[in-house]
Amino acid sequence: MDSPKNVHFGQIAYTEAEHTAIQNALRQHLGPEFISQRSGAGGQKLAYIEGWRLIGLANEFFGFNGWSHSVTNQTVDFVDHHNGKYYVGVSAFVRVQLKDGVYHEDIGYGVSEGMRSKALSIEKARKEAVTDGLKRALKSFGNALGNCMGNTLYLKSINRAPKPPPVMPEVDDMKHEFHDSTITKSRLASFKPKSRSSLDSAPQEKPPSTFATPAMDRKLPAHNSCPPESRKNAPKAVTPDTPRTIDRELPPEKADDREARKLRQKQKREEYLARLNGGTKDPTDDKPSAPISHTNEETLVSADNLDDMELWNQTINLEDILQCSQMTKSATHDPEYYKKRKLDEPY
Repeated sequence: MDSPKNVHFGQIAYTEAEHTAIQNALRQHLGPEFISQRSGAGGQKLAYIEGWRLIGLANEFFGFNGWSHSVTNQTVDFVDHHNGKYYVGVSAFVRVQLKDGVYHEDIGYGVSEGMRSKALSIEKARKEAVTDGLKRALKSFGNALGNCMGNTLYLKSINRAPKPPPVMPEVDDMKHEFHDSTITKSRLASFKPKSRSSLDSAPQEKPPSTFATPAMDRKLPAHNSCPPESRKNAPKAVTPDTPRTIDRELPPEKADDREARKLRQKQKREEYLARLNGGTKDPTDDKPSAPISHTNEETLVSADNLDDMELWNQTINLEDILQCSQMTKSATHDPEYYKKRKLDEPY
């Protein structure tokens, strides 16, 4: 059964047929060809299963991708050194988990004695502890994975039963080529390509232009998300075509005053250039006929409007500065000046 892509290992449920087949296989006892013997204490023979055989059986029952094991904890219990030889003991906790999330965990122990290399002694003890823990965790799944080894009646029958001769592996059945074509074909077949009709019906995206932006594709400015009504009163953006100096909108009276000041500045500049060039032109002949419509030139600066902030925001001329300084000197001698501004009179 193909597992969904969004399901991880430990969340894949077995089908009813898989569960029944695996359960029946795990109930069986191991034959004598799977059992090995070694000598124990007092010359006693001990039956055991080699680690590589048990891993092969687990792959047959659960599949190469249907189970996993991990070392949850490993501890070096002791490292002793006597007469140039090392004695090491290591304990390890190993967990075996199936693809549906079921797991068993057990402890294994490994010992290394009489080796002259400390590193090799610790390596041997660590590996032995993991292998022993793996065996003890796998046997919890059933008889076919080693649980039958604890049955004394089974061991007696195994000792009496004739052990068949080992089957020698055939050289022709061994792997000789690095590349396996069957695996490559099966892997390529697992990728289902899209049909031609689905590819033709899929909308084709336009290639992005060099200067194209999402805002240009939508025909809307990317920085402006306000409604059209609010954009009417929004300030206009300054573009390279617009001049750098933008005149502020002023009332008609102040606009006339500003034009008059500009005209006087222009005439003063012309007089200065004429004198600089050595001309004999009389400055009194070029007095401007100041086209001031609403406000007289002499009332631009007076003693009553010295505190007018709008007045000080305007451009100051030389004549205004001289007139203002004279008025300030005369005003400081007037007691009404200090009463009006609530200041103390000078000593």
